[in-house]
Amino acid sequence: YRAASPLQGLSPALALGAVALAALLFLLDAHLWTRRLAPARLALVTLAGLLLGASLVTSVGRYPQAPICAYWFAVPLLFYTLRVTLLRGVSLAHYLWSVATPSAAGGALTLIGWVAWVAATGSAWNGELRREYYALVLCDPDAPACLAAAILYFSPLACGVANLALGGVCA
Repeated sequence: YRAASPLQGLSPALALGAVALAALLFLLDAHLWTRRLAPARLALVTLAGLLLGASLVTSVGRYPQAPICAYWFAVPLLFYTLRVTLLRGVSLAHYLWSVATPSAAGGALTLIGWVAWVAATGSAWNGELRREYYALVLCDPDAPACLAAAILYFSPLACGVANLALGGVCA
């Protein structure tokens, strides 16, 4: 949070760059490019995605939920990209099973690890820990609520649930 907050001024420029690159690909009919130009199209689409992702991460000061939304968007997009590029020849059933198993296992391990961390360290979302997280994300320690602090604390839980759900959907 502290590393990305000072960069929030870059967020609109990064988003604009991603949109401009996507518009350029659209105007140049990139979907019609021959097999010879396919690697260039893939590189440009990847660059646009990275610019958009960087825009979301650097907007954390204004939109604290942006990084977790970027994660929820990026994981299925990564799986789709793998499917249409490297794993094109694999049957859909085998592909979905190969995605479901590690996703569900990773989600379950993340949830178990987060709950174990909370239990073992006594890190429940209470007054003292809440003030520490408020200070971490530059919120007023006496404020009744701080969205950025809550998102930072609960993000492993949210990512674990998302991965577990993705694994369940793909199974």
